[in-house]
Amino acid sequence: TIPKNVSVLLASCDVQQDRLEVQLVGWNRKKAFIIDYFIFDGNTFDLESHCWKELDELLKRTWTLTNKKEIEIRALSIDAQYNTTTVGKFARCRRKVYPINGLDRFDIPVHPPKPMMIKSNGKWIKTGKKRWPISSSLLKMDVYNRLKLDEDSQESISFCKGLPEEYYKQLTAESLDIVTTNNNSIKHQWVKNYH
Repeated sequence: TIPKNVSVLLASCDVQQDRLEVQLVGWNRKKAFIIDYFIFDGNTFDLESHCWKELDELLKRTWTLTNKKEIEIRALSIDAQYNTTTVGKFARCRRKVYPINGLDRFDIPVHPPKPMMIKSNGKWIKTGKKRWPISSSLLKMDVYNRLKLDEDSQESISFCKGLPEEYYKQLTAESLDIVTTNNNSIKHQWVKNYH
């Protein structure tokens, strides 16, 4: 069930070779509610693959809040760093879909978008969509800080029941460590502790 105080429903999609992983998040101001998590298996290089059809169906769905109000996904961010051309083609004619790419930065959450190009018949063409660079390091840090908060906090994350153990392992798979670079300078770097 989705709490009645959820005012907007957003989704994010990670693209792997053999699957799409989609997280559904409800928001009430600064508080996040993890509503559901989906894995759509299939060949993500093929737009005719079942996984893309399942993602399309998800975008058309509505959910019912505890006060019986209907809500639909307002926007879906999709990772465009892997399988860029197929992601670009999928996003091209879907108003709600926003291609993103992660940057290892700690400054601002979202950077100015750039026109997204895809390869078609050996040529690079504009999709009409823009790709939004996001500071993934900064956003990961925000998630980790929220996980430390009491669930009653107005900036915490609440999780739906029934999420698999693997979900939580992946969510907390990295730690922010201080490392020494080749030229003996010190920097923060995310280190994967679980694969």
